[in-house]
Amino acid sequence: SYFSVQSQAMRAVNQSTASTWTSESIDIRSWTNLNIKVGTWESGTMDTDDYIAFAYSVNGGTFQPFVNNGSIYNDYSGSSASPIYACTNVPDGNSVVIRITVKENSNEYHYFDNIHLTGDPAMEATATITNVSCNGGANGAIEVAVTKGVVPYTYAWSTSNGSGLNTTSED
Repeated sequence: SYFSVQSQAMRAVNQSTASTWTSESIDIRSWTNLNIKVGTWESGTMDTDDYIAFAYSVNGGTFQPFVNNGSIYNDYSGSSASPIYACTNVPDGNSVVIRITVKENSNEYHYFDNIHLTGDPAMEATATITNVSCNGGANGAIEVAVTKGVVPYTYAWSTSNGSGLNTTSED
């Protein structure tokens, strides 16, 4: 019983007891609304107790099964064009680990490949505020630094009463 690479895909071979492949920790700090997709297929005559199951862990927490298409029990066949098993809306975090658990008997193989993580870039803004030097003064400032996300950034400045804002002035 082992996992190996064959034809550029990971193959589970003769996993008569449940065996697990676990990814390295993947940095997801710059993403929100993360989605995970895994391509998978099988070969051989699968028994009713054979399966491949997908789960993820955010920030080292408990593994959660994929909500969409989380497990497959002898209900597909074919090649790498076969089903994509996905989990949508993975909670935001710093890292994610993907776990794939397989059980099958001799001369039966589960394959998985093309693990894709997609989502929305998470933009972060940090403000540095300089207060006015005296009451009624006009020398206050705010400097905003934006990181992550996708450039070019767009923004809209406003004040509580709509006055006194100079959006073209920069220090």
